[in-house]
Amino acid sequence: MDLESFLTIRHLRESSTGAIERLESCDANDLYGAALAVQNELLVGDTIRYLGGRAEWRAAGSVLDLGCGPGDLIAHLSRRFPAKSYTGVDLSEEFVTVAADRTRGLGNCRIVHADLYEFAEGRYDFVILRAVLQHLKYPDRLMERLPDLLSGNGAVLFLDTTKENFVAAHPPIAAFDDFYDKLAAAQKEHTGSRDCMAELEGRLPGTGFRVVESLALLIPVTGAESREKVVQYLILGCAIAARMMSTPLDLNALVGDLLRWYDAEDSRLDIRSRLLLIARA
Repeated sequence: MDLESFLTIRHLRESSTGAIERLESCDANDLYGAALAVQNELLVGDTIRYLGGRAEWRAAGSVLDLGCGPGDLIAHLSRRFPAKSYTGVDLSEEFVTVAADRTRGLGNCRIVHADLYEFAEGRYDFVILRAVLQHLKYPDRLMERLPDLLSGNGAVLFLDTTKENFVAAHPPIAAFDDFYDKLAAAQKEHTGSRDCMAELEGRLPGTGFRVVESLALLIPVTGAESREKVVQYLILGCAIAARMMSTPLDLNALVGDLLRWYDAEDSRLDIRSRLLLIARA
């Protein structure tokens, strides 16, 4: 999806109605892929810095990205850490096609179309699940599968949401806050959980895993270019979530509040998430 053609700050100011119409006519997978791509641009630098500082990552020769989506993260990691081999797995045929195109020419990557609960090809030194756990209706099934996917000293990194609103904006973005509250309730009814990381950590005893590190992450966004990415990310994320969870969303109000936030002289935003690194007990 070419965001530059309709989701820039300039275009949103000039024709927010046109941008909203374009969003509403987009394919759901295109919306979701675009949201993940923007999310990756905002967060991948912090992920790379974290991984580079961990002995478990530095020692890993093989990496499995479960729920790799359109392949943004695995493409970045394979270029930054080219000595490792990477396998990306996703259930969406559309995402697998995009991820395969994105990693074509990178000799250290392969992309597999498979169900996360059933994938059983090989053992890996490091497994990553980014923004996957919150969508799983049966996380216990995944935990039962993980030991069979890990090498002897393998580690698993979860990166996901917090129970609280995952952005703290100044000034507040009222339409987003209102939608997020509705979404949290809808998601619990539909599948998965907004409090998935805390729930997983609480269930670890008895699963054969131990916590290596558990962190609450806070990533500040202040620069104009990054703030434009935030506007795009929140619009895309809310649009696809509203469609997937059948949750009412006033896109006109959201765009208006986001532009007011972007224009505020001292506007800033903190992106909250949780990190959980686990290994065999």
